[in-house]
Amino acid sequence: MKNFFVFAIIATFVSLFTVTTSAQIVNGSFEEGNPVPSGFFAGYNAGDSGLTGWTVGGPGGIEVIDSGYWSATGNRSVDLSGGGIGSLSQTITTVPGLTYTVSFDMSGNPEGPYFNFFDDPVKSIVVTADGGQSATFSYDTIAEGNTSTLTGSGSSDMMYSAKGYTFVASGTTTELAFTSQNANAFGPVLDNVSITNVTGQVCHRNNGASQRKTLIVGTAAIPAHLAHGDTAGACPAQ
Repeated sequence: MKNFFVFAIIATFVSLFTVTTSAQIVNGSFEEGNPVPSGFFAGYNAGDSGLTGWTVGGPGGIEVIDSGYWSATGNRSVDLSGGGIGSLSQTITTVPGLTYTVSFDMSGNPEGPYFNFFDDPVKSIVVTADGGQSATFSYDTIAEGNTSTLTGSGSSDMMYSAKGYTFVASGTTTELAFTSQNANAFGPVLDNVSITNVTGQVCHRNNGASQRKTLIVGTAAIPAHLAHGDTAGACPAQ
């Protein structure tokens, strides 16, 4: 019973620690924003501020698609190629030196071949943190066989693929950006963006020495550190 209470206390500390150091994505499923999709979609140009939490960029802008047209995690998703290459970015609060993983669902606009025989079925997104640590993610609409209301006899199954992008924060804020690599109106589709800590900070007792030191450790290791007398978060300034 005693061990149970010790574990419960440690779990509480870890929970509080995660909440106070984790970055948060605003409007990760694109449910909030104006203009709302009319006729199943709404276009946003570079510089438009109507999509809550996000900044729209790129010469092509983006389109917010209603789930009545093709499937989404909630009611909406985003085609990152509104009329060419578009992008979305958001500045999030981070802790320097900590590692974060951004999770998102990816699909691709499957309608290109119906309008352009030469449309590339492979849709790609480049994800960056503060313009660096770039990673490219791709989705092949032919190989995956996803459909919208225009394809597959009017059915809609976008067959999203779960993706993960990991970066190390260099500052107290980080600009996270998703940029299409398809320069037409049939681009990569983004939905369900979230973020979690991979590492965290603990104030280490330093073998009982009076001067403690801040360690960056994996989140799975935090309970053991707390059980040995370390405390969650960075050490106070000496």
